[in-house]
This record gives sequence, C-alpha cells and structure tokens, in this order.
Amino acid sequence: MRKSIVFLFMLIALSESCPLVWAESASNLELTIQTNQISVKVRDIFAVTTTIQNVSKSVQTLHIYTCSNDVFWTTDNPKVGIVGPSCEKNVIREIKLKPNESRKNRLALAIDLAPDNSSIEVPSSISLRLGFTNNGDNPEHGTIAEPIWSNSITLKIVK
Repeated sequence: MRKSIVFLFMLIALSESCPLVWAESASNLELTIQTNQISVKVRDIFAVTTTIQNVSKSVQTLHIYTCSNDVFWTTDNPKVGIVGPSCEKNVIREIKLKPNESRKNRLALAIDLAPDNSSIEVPSSISLRLGFTNNGDNPEHGTIAEPIWSNSITLKIVK
C-alpha cells in the first residue's frame, strides 16, 4: 500500500513537470474556419477555408496528410462529413509555424442528413465546427489527442 501511494505521488509530480505534448499544443494553436457559401444543398460538396495560427512564442510543428484529411480533421456535427481528395500517394507533411505565423488550407465538406427518404424533414440550417488533431512528432503511433476546435459557422439548407 505504501509503495502504491509513493508511486502515485511520483506519477503526479512527473505529469506536472512534463505536460503532454498535445495539451500544450492545443493552447498554442488557434483554428478558424470560413466559407463563401451562405447556403448548400444536401449532399452537395462545399469548401471551407481553415486557418491554423501559432499563437505561442515558439515554433509549432503540424502534421498533415496530402490526402487523408479525415485523419487529422473532424466535425462536431455528425451530419457533416469531410470529403477527402483522391490522390496517388498519401504522404504526411511536417509544417513548422513560427510565432504568429498561420497556414491556410481548404477542406471539402458535405451534408448528409439521411438516406433518400422524402418523409424526413430537412432543417432550414445547419451549424458546425471543425476540429484539428495534431498528434505531435509521431502521428502514426496511434495516440489520439483532443482536437483544437474552430469557430462555428451556420449554413442555410436549400432543397
């Protein structure tokens, strides 16, 4: 029992002196999204511009795949999905952002409310936020960090 308590205190001390990389990164990056579209049809693909800004005083490293956008990006609305581009070679790119530097990217999204069924009522608008997960220096290790969430946007849905 005494060894367990000592071990627990050592873990707490270690975690306070060595914070998780993803937790520190989340506070060092800011994500905003915008779109030129005001309205969208169900299942139509629309573009969103993402801006990730380094708001810290040190260089931040981002990892982004050339094709698999859904690996690092997510939405907070299950009715909105990320549409990945088709490509021949999916590689991960490491991007370094200096303090106050930002990187813009375009993501394709689509709204899928339900299968083709005329009895389901389509809402007049839909809101969403995007989340970016930067898995640190080794994104292929499978460690999943909490996403950095963007501002919210709302689109009108037209039939």
